[in-house]
Amino acid sequence: MAENLVIGGGVFGTGVALEIAKSGRGVRLLEKKKIASGASGGPGRRGVRANGRDVRELPLMKMAYDIWPELHNDFDANPFFERTGNLLLIEWEQDLKSAVARVWLQQEQGISSEFISCDELREMEPELDQRIKAAIFCEMDGVCDHTAVTKAFEKKSRTLGAEIDENCFAVSLDIKNGRVNEVITNMEENIQVNGTLFVLSNSTASEIIKNQCGFQLPVWNECLQVMITEPIENFFLKRLVGHSHRTISLKPEKENCVMISGGWHGLWDEKLCKGEIIQKSVDGNMADAICLYPALKNAVVSTVDCNHLESMSIDNVPIIDRIPGTSNAFFATGWSGHGWAIAPPIIKLLVEWESSGKKPALLQPFGLDRFMKFKS
Repeated sequence: MAENLVIGGGVFGTGVALEIAKSGRGVRLLEKKKIASGASGGPGRRGVRANGRDVRELPLMKMAYDIWPELHNDFDANPFFERTGNLLLIEWEQDLKSAVARVWLQQEQGISSEFISCDELREMEPELDQRIKAAIFCEMDGVCDHTAVTKAFEKKSRTLGAEIDENCFAVSLDIKNGRVNEVITNMEENIQVNGTLFVLSNSTASEIIKNQCGFQLPVWNECLQVMITEPIENFFLKRLVGHSHRTISLKPEKENCVMISGGWHGLWDEKLCKGEIIQKSVDGNMADAICLYPALKNAVVSTVDCNHLESMSIDNVPIIDRIPGTSNAFFATGWSGHGWAIAPPIIKLLVEWESSGKKPALLQPFGLDRFMKFKS
């Protein structure tokens, strides 16, 4: 019988299971569907960026920079990460005013950043629209194969003795005297929790906590869209690209394809547990892409996917803490569409907190207490 239990088979769940298994302790993971079937799966690659992040996340990104390029070596796999650099494009005059401050902030946190003037930017990206006035460049940013990483975590966890059950999810928790003692599953199995419970199921973590503890987290779910083009002739995107105010993210894909995303929505069907494509979102996302790179007007979209829910927090920063009213249960949610890049350091720090009993300083800003009413 496994001592510790993890709910959620995405990158955080499989990563925590692996860290526990590496320490020689027993761990069991429950995944409602299949491993990497939620936000840690799907087409394309995920951005690994410090550029434009909240200051609370920047120290974690500095750690992540050291982990991502070498991570594949632990799994005898091809590299998961490609360092492309990241451009945060500036189009409006008012955004120029804050750009220098953004560069300063990122540099102060150890993030290599520089302001790129209009002329310099044209040399780097000659196909950019003339409306783009400048950019912030982070050379250490890049993209990563999210599905490959999550499945590598799963595979390694199994070899180290972790038990992983797919198509299995928590129906209720038995909480007594401030401890989660049992988790009851959809298979009517009562799983004893003699050690620690981790609720890392992204879009369902808040529901579990509300139903079992009566505590409402300031998070919600959004059905976000990803598009991938067919190979584009005579157009070569080399870098991860974002924008200071447009809802757009561009990533280079294999065979000269481009991934187009950034926050446009599909429509989630609760009964079917899948997303419905909204043509206005497809058109709007593509229109923003063309506004940046006019050469994309001839691009043909081959894939549109909105089948993965993402948990969003009220301040766009994840929530990582103990489950209220318990001493042996942790949760993490509210990744807000950009939790992927900081996953490796958070996984290590969360398990460190669980095993030592002392909350790491780098996780302090992500606690629930930041939302609580100040008491004098």
